[in-house]
Amino acid sequence: MKRFILSVIVALFAVAAMAHDKMIPYVELPQKARTFIESNFDRSKVVAITEECDRRTEYEVRMSDGTKVEFDGNGEWTKVSVGQGTVPVALVPEAIAKQVATSYPNATIVQIEKRGTGYEIELSDDREMLFDAAGNVVKIDD
Repeated sequence: MKRFILSVIVALFAVAAMAHDKMIPYVELPQKARTFIESNFDRSKVVAITEECDRRTEYEVRMSDGTKVEFDGNGEWTKVSVGQGTVPVALVPEAIAKQVATSYPNATIVQIEKRGTGYEIELSDDREMLFDAAGNVVKIDD
């Protein structure tokens, strides 16, 4: 029994050693991610970049205004959550922007995440919406 418990503990440490997060400098972000940041945000607000390596590599960029941008290993954005203001218009598919503006004119999009073949957004009124790839509403959580 003791040998089994020891084996489990050793296995857990081995798995933990494979998964690691580390802070990296801006220049180590994939070029595609750097271009995305520079095109949509104020580069000077970047305060921390984490490279997360588990089964695959992912990056998280944090900015001084509370904005957080997540990227996959290729530098494609997967999630944007703004600390202040609204998600940049260029990131929101037109059909989704129109749906939100029509249905919730007093709300803004504060988070957008690519989900499979669609998008999940969060509005400033804490409402969450799921859209398919064509921009059709699939689900609304009030």
